[in-house]
Amino acid sequence: MPGGVKLSAGRLLDLCGFRGRRVGGAGFSEAHALILVNLGEATFEEVGQLASLARRAVRERFGIDLVQEPVRIGGGRAPDREARPA
Repeated sequence: MPGGVKLSAGRLLDLCGFRGRRVGGAGFSEAHALILVNLGEATFEEVGQLASLARRAVRERFGIDLVQEPVRIGGGRAPDREARPA
């Protein structure tokens, strides 16, 4: 990072209180605040809501915009198609 500083996103999320935080069936890991987990029946919307809350909290507290990886594609449902052998 030319002229910048590399920071741990997990540490920033931890400092914002996201370790173990939940929204519905989605939550951040108790072991590491950078890991989002499905606690059972998480919806696409719940995962997105939790990720948005976390990014907003880091931006408000530290003035840093986190970049989401991996990038989310599409809506809440898997496509309706059968798996085909390669």
